[in-house]
Amino acid sequence: MEGGGRPSALQAALLATSTALTALLYSVYRQKARVARGLEGARTVRLDGDLRAVLLEAPGRCVPYAVIEGVVQSVKETLSSQFVENCKGVVQRLTLQEHKMVWNRTTHLWNDYEKIIHQRTNTTPFDLVPPEEGAGVTVRVMKPLDAAELSLETVYEKFHPSVQSFTDVIGHYISGERPKGIQETEQMLKVGTALTGVGEL
Repeated sequence: MEGGGRPSALQAALLATSTALTALLYSVYRQKARVARGLEGARTVRLDGDLRAVLLEAPGRCVPYAVIEGVVQSVKETLSSQFVENCKGVVQRLTLQEHKMVWNRTTHLWNDYEKIIHQRTNTTPFDLVPPEEGAGVTVRVMKPLDAAELSLETVYEKFHPSVQSFTDVIGHYISGERPKGIQETEQMLKVGTALTGVGEL
């Protein structure tokens, strides 16, 4: 505080910053709490003949939070794995990730560093169908990539180590970066996978 009991400019700036940060965090908390309350009241809907009746009874023919368990089935064509024979899916994610060691000048240690240098995700329309045959009811998944968590199975993974000459090693010590290699990964949501979906129906 300054001489007359008034806060200094630095104290006022810190107070304003902490107030803004508190308001932002409280806003995020309220949004997440609202989603959590909606999920607590989520209705478990079975993929059977009663599904149509449930939707007709719902206001606006929409259930904001529903839980559906089913098996993944492609609508038209499927995606084929680039590396695994006879592996078919509806979501495919290909990732190239760089691995290297970076010298930390403060701690004087080499730290692991990972960076995604390329990632591509392919999708094709798919349905959730009941596990038993002949039920005749399906639910189309409209935007699978908007899911908060999408469980993809790693079907292929290979690490390509860096080949280094003696001159490269000297250069790495000078620059403070030592490449370890590139990791190539393919993940898929395979046809026939049992999946639980939570969201708007």
